[in-house]
Amino acid sequence: MVFGTPFRSWCSASEPAPKGTFQLPSEPARDTSWLRFNPLIDSSISGFDGGFGGRLLLVSNVSATKTLTLLHQSADSQAINRILVSTSLDLVIPVLNEARLVYDDITRRWRGVSVQHAIWPISIC
Repeated sequence: MVFGTPFRSWCSASEPAPKGTFQLPSEPARDTSWLRFNPLIDSSISGFDGGFGGRLLLVSNVSATKTLTLLHQSADSQAINRILVSTSLDLVIPVLNEARLVYDDITRRWRGVSVQHAIWPISIC
């Protein structure tokens, strides 16, 4: 399932982050995207639409209390949109952290590159 329209920032006062495939902007000249999430409950994402070889994706969890999980090889997304984690475990983005992904054209999956502490303070939507 693909959620919503292409956008770069997500924040909601009444809903968790959507579970399923998250649709990315598909502008061919844009090879990097930043998605900013502020979930109200612990949330998960099974994939990202719009991948092409070498596309970088920064997924930020700006919540001060809730985690965001990127699901490893989840059947909730089409194979081409799935996330592949080298440990074969779900990739948990703790509070005020971010994950970097790159789209691998050979495996046709998003690959987790790193998770690191975000460099900005708590963000208000």
